[in-house]
Amino acid sequence: MLSLRELNVIDNIEMEYLYGDQSHNHALYSIFEIINKDTFPMHAYQTVISKQKLFSDPVIGNNYLNIRGLHILRIVFAYYAFVQNGIDERLISPGYIIFSDFLQEQEVKILVDEINIYPIEMNKTAINLVRLNSIDDLLLPLISRKDEKCAIDNMKNNTFIQRLQNDPDNDDMQKDMHSDIFFPALKFWYFPQAVGPDDGPFNYVSNCNYPAQLMVLHYKQSINAAKNSYEDWRGKSHHEGSLRFSEDEVKFHVDQRPEKITCKANTLVVANVFGPHFRGNPSSTTIRNAIHGSVRVDNPFEVFD
Repeated sequence: MLSLRELNVIDNIEMEYLYGDQSHNHALYSIFEIINKDTFPMHAYQTVISKQKLFSDPVIGNNYLNIRGLHILRIVFAYYAFVQNGIDERLISPGYIIFSDFLQEQEVKILVDEINIYPIEMNKTAINLVRLNSIDDLLLPLISRKDEKCAIDNMKNNTFIQRLQNDPDNDDMQKDMHSDIFFPALKFWYFPQAVGPDDGPFNYVSNCNYPAQLMVLHYKQSINAAKNSYEDWRGKSHHEGSLRFSEDEVKFHVDQRPEKITCKANTLVVANVFGPHFRGNPSSTTIRNAIHGSVRVDNPFEVFD
């Protein structure tokens, strides 16, 4: 654990960054130096400021460093970087954005016919990658990455036609509440057809991305993930940095329950998947068609001038 003196020094560094003239990188480096306490040579800082999320990594998954708050440090300073760069506030609270009537009516009809040609497939493959310029033009400005090549390529390589067969009460790990990664990352779904409450819709715990209470839960589970010691139901993804939570845990810490994100036809849903979320359980087997994709930047701590 951090000593009271160390906590006071960290608090002063953070306040100097937020309200003084301390730079983001200097503040983050200085705090990591305290947390690290000579555990690793300071070139380990390059791993800290990467997008690496695996607790199998010797730095990211070091039990001592996580007890001293490494995972929380990364969450908080990645958040600061995105806010400083100009992330759309709706991706912080409530954490998602719904764009209704997204395409022209004729475009929707053409798209529905085209999607139905593709096989049932939950994940991207060599044959279902697709581009939709209207999504491209909208999405990256939401995180102030419009002209960044790696973000553009990231989106291009992760947008595909998803035809999801969702069966009730199966062992789909996406139905466990989780946080994808420690920094703001986007997932989006363009739904050409309506998604109702019984269709297994996307579920999201809104307005709770960054309160101190949720950081307590992240802190506890980062230690368990680093030790690779946790309940079986959390699965291997927990140790891979996609932390799993129960609904009761989240309710206890932030007094919020997930909401079902239903929508009418021709709707684009964009979510910050750092926030707790999961795939819903349908009342019967459904086929949910979407253009689905994600943006997970390579440099989550970079602050642009």
